[in-house]
Amino acid sequence: MLCQICKSNVATVRYTEVVDGEVAEVNICPECAAKQGKANDFSLSLEVTAVTVPGGTSVPLGATNPAATCPACGHTYQDITKHGRLGCVDCYDTFQEALAPLLEKVHGALQHRGKAPRDKQGQFETYAKLAEWRKLLERAIAEEQYEEAARLRDQIRDLEQSVK
Repeated sequence: MLCQICKSNVATVRYTEVVDGEVAEVNICPECAAKQGKANDFSLSLEVTAVTVPGGTSVPLGATNPAATCPACGHTYQDITKHGRLGCVDCYDTFQEALAPLLEKVHGALQHRGKAPRDKQGQFETYAKLAEWRKLLERAIAEEQYEEAARLRDQIRDLEQSVK
């Protein structure tokens, strides 16, 4: 955007004035701001709330707090983005909200979908089914759907017995 005063330089200063109840926004270059005496009338606040990663995905900084630090290793989300590595396993929980879209973009999923030994494949599927049924059971209990909860409890018990 060009400066609204000189119309030749790039406008990097934006200020808003309220005069007699009317709001006026002005975009000007630093030189015109200095000439107008507006160079010191504004304070510059740079608050970075998100980072755009390759592919155009905007990732928020920190979990719910951009200044959050991992309680185990002391890393911040800025440290992770700067070095490209997490500090420890607890960083996944601390920065889960910020990391989830990034991991999904990079890996295509939030759960590992890699290969497993052929003789163990059925076992992994069984454990995944058990985990899914347990989540459904918790939800049914929370929603007070006790008949559904009882049915799921029985299915889980039967599947656990078959594994043993």
